[in-house]
Amino acid sequence: MMKSRQSEPYYETLETYQGLPCPYGGYCGFYYCVGSLIKRDQYNLPSFQTKYEEAMFFVIKSYREDDIHKSIKYSVWSSTLNGNKKLDSAYQESQKKVAEKSGTCHVFLFFSVNASGQFCGVAEMTGRVDYEKSMDFWQQDKWTGYFPVKWHIIKDVPNPQLRHVILENNENKPVTNSRDTQVRLLQGSEVLNIFKNYVAKTSILDDFEFYENREKVMVQKKLRFPPVQIKKKEEDLVADFQTVEISKSEKHTMTETVK
Repeated sequence: MMKSRQSEPYYETLETYQGLPCPYGGYCGFYYCVGSLIKRDQYNLPSFQTKYEEAMFFVIKSYREDDIHKSIKYSVWSSTLNGNKKLDSAYQESQKKVAEKSGTCHVFLFFSVNASGQFCGVAEMTGRVDYEKSMDFWQQDKWTGYFPVKWHIIKDVPNPQLRHVILENNENKPVTNSRDTQVRLLQGSEVLNIFKNYVAKTSILDDFEFYENREKVMVQKKLRFPPVQIKKKEEDLVADFQTVEISKSEKHTMTETVK
């Protein structure tokens, strides 16, 4: 579905759900438990650095733009199990380099939505993967664990702007045809520079109200049928089934006795 792109900055506070119980027990500390404020002036800063002596880069493909909305709003991301392991290993390696050389080694993520024909932004991995907790707001339930991210650039960059960047470590495929692939320093810096300097007319920030409304519908459904209630209903159904089976068994025994 195509949505209209707005030219004015969009500000949204999720006040509707402040004070309501978190449908997931409040385990994450921020999911639906605090307000969300999105400001365009937080991103695409002219001062953003694009040249680094040490840095790591990865192409990240998302199935749905809804998940990009959640990532920007809650500053988290999650990949497949193998993807999370790869990114967690990269982050640990970056921290070792920082400790050894007393410098910096950022881990940047280039985001694109499948079949969108464009990239939609750049985020930085700011912490290790937490495998003990999972965010339940993704569009699919197969993502386990999460890690914190900070979004630096949010803009739509068409694939033709990046297609000339070839990844030798990925069978010489263009960066636009790569998925969950590491990008070497030289090519990564080039992509970062293109992202910064490209004059975009659109971004997912134009559609935030659309995705906020979709999320609110999802929250209302979960508040109406929270996991605890669903589990209780399942337990009640099992108990009722067992009661029926016992009743049948007793009736059968009585019949046999009469015979």
